[in-house]
Amino acid sequence: MKLIKKTLISLFFLTTITACALWALTYTITPDEFKDLLNQKLAEFTEQPSHIEGNISWQLFPRPGLKISTVKIGGKQIENNYSLAIDNMLFNLQITLLLRGKLVFNELLMDGVTLNINPETRHTHVLNRAATSKAPNKTLPASFSIENFLLTRGQVVVSHPQNNLAVTDLQIGANQLNFQNKQFPVQLKGNLLLLSNTKESLKANINFKGRTQLTPAFFVEPLNTIQNAATHGQILIQDAQYKRLKIAKINANAILKTGTLRLNPLNLTLYNGESVGDLSFHIASKKFAVNQTATGIKSTPLSKALWGEQLIKGTMDFSIHATGTLPVHNLLDHVQASGHIMIRDGALCFVDIHQMVKDIPNTIHSILAAPKSNETLQKTYEGRTKFKLLSMHYDVKNNPLFNDSFLLQTEEMQINGKGRMNLKDRSIDNELSAKLIQPEPMMDKIQQILNGNLPLKLTGPIMQPLIVPNMQKISPLLTQFFLKQSIDKPLKQLKAEIMSLFT
Repeated sequence: MKLIKKTLISLFFLTTITACALWALTYTITPDEFKDLLNQKLAEFTEQPSHIEGNISWQLFPRPGLKISTVKIGGKQIENNYSLAIDNMLFNLQITLLLRGKLVFNELLMDGVTLNINPETRHTHVLNRAATSKAPNKTLPASFSIENFLLTRGQVVVSHPQNNLAVTDLQIGANQLNFQNKQFPVQLKGNLLLLSNTKESLKANINFKGRTQLTPAFFVEPLNTIQNAATHGQILIQDAQYKRLKIAKINANAILKTGTLRLNPLNLTLYNGESVGDLSFHIASKKFAVNQTATGIKSTPLSKALWGEQLIKGTMDFSIHATGTLPVHNLLDHVQASGHIMIRDGALCFVDIHQMVKDIPNTIHSILAAPKSNETLQKTYEGRTKFKLLSMHYDVKNNPLFNDSFLLQTEEMQINGKGRMNLKDRSIDNELSAKLIQPEPMMDKIQQILNGNLPLKLTGPIMQPLIVPNMQKISPLLTQFFLKQSIDKPLKQLKAEIMSLFT
C-alpha cells in the first residue's frame, strides 16, 4: 500500500513539474508565433506555398506537445507535381529536455493525410522568397529534431494519363528518421488500388517492413526520391486481384536501388498451389522480367480467371519466363514469354475428342464420296475429354501463343501436335495426330493406312472448336496407298475396298 502511495505521489509531482515547465516555457510563446514559424519552415522545405488553416494549441496529456489542424502544401494538382493536405498534426516534446527547460520536438504524428502526385508535371514552382522574408525574425526557444514518425489514415494518389495508382488506409511508422541519406527502419501498410481508364484493374493489401534512406529532395520531388532511394526489406501482399485473377498471398524479399525494383525470392500462393521465382522492374522504362515455377495449381478456377470460362480441369504445374513493358491496359502486345505446362488427371471441358475419333470412318467416307462438299467438316464435338496427362511447351510473342510439343494422353489414345492460339480473341489453330492404344480391327486398319496415326485439325474459337480429320495429310496417304495396291488389284476393286473401310 505504501508503495502504491509513493508511486502515485511521484507521478503527481512529475506531472506537476512537467506542466509547470511547459507553462513557463510557452508563456511567452503564442501559438500564432509557432504558426508563422511552421509556415515558413514548410515553405522552405517543400519550395511550395504552405498554409496552416486550422488551429494551433498546446496539449499536456497524454504527452506534452503542439497540436495543429488543417495543413495544406502546394496549390492545384494540375499546376504542381504534388500537393499535400493534413487533417491533424501533433509535435510531441522530448520530456527529459523539457524538464531541463528546453523545447525540443522529437516526434511527429500525422492523421488524415492526402498526397496527390502528378509525375507528368515537373517541379517548376519558384517560392516567393520576398514573401518568406517577411516572416518574423524572432528567435523562438524551440527546435525540431524529429526521430519518430507515425502516419495514420493516409492516402496517396499517383496520377497518369491512362492509370491512377492509389494507396488508401495508409499507415507509416519510422524510427531514427533523418534526411541525411542515412538508413532508418520503416514499416508501412495499406490498400493498393490501380484504376485503368476509370476501371478497377488491380487491388491488394500491402505490408512492408525494412529500411530506407531519404534526402531533402524528398520534399521537392517525393516520388522520384523514393524511386531512387536505397530500400530493402520484406514485403507481404495479400488478397491481390488483377481483373479476375486472384492471388492469395505474395511474399518477397524486396530491394529497390537506382530505380530498379527486385523481388528475389518471390513466392506466390494461388489456387491451392505455390509458385517460386523472382521479378525485376525498371521504374523509368517500365520494363520487367519475371520467372516463376508453380506446382499444385487448381486449373479450373485459374482458367475461369483467365478466360471467363471453365476450359480445363486437373492439377497444374507450370513455368514461365517473361519479359515485357507495361502499360498494364494492353499487356499482351508488350510481352514475350516461354515456359511449360503440365496437367495431371484432368479433363478438357470444351471438346469430346473420343467421340470425334469414333466418327472418323464416317467422316472420311463422306469426304471420299463427296470430295467437294464442306458440310461434313462443319460438325463440332462439344463435351469433355478426360485425360491422364496434358503437357505443352509454349512461346508467347506479343500476343500469339505457339505450342510446338503438345501431348495429351487418355486411356484410349495419345495425341501429339503443335499450333498457335490468339490470346485476344481466343481462337486456336492446331495440327494434331492421334494414335489409338487398343483400336478396334477397323480403326487399326485405318491407322495402318495412315502411317500409324490419325491426322486431326483443331480450329476456331476455343469454347466451340472445330475438330475434324486433317484431309490435307490424309489424302496424300490414301493416294500413296492406292498406288501401292493398284499393281495387284484393279482400281475399281481397290477403291471399293477402301470405301468399305470407312462405312
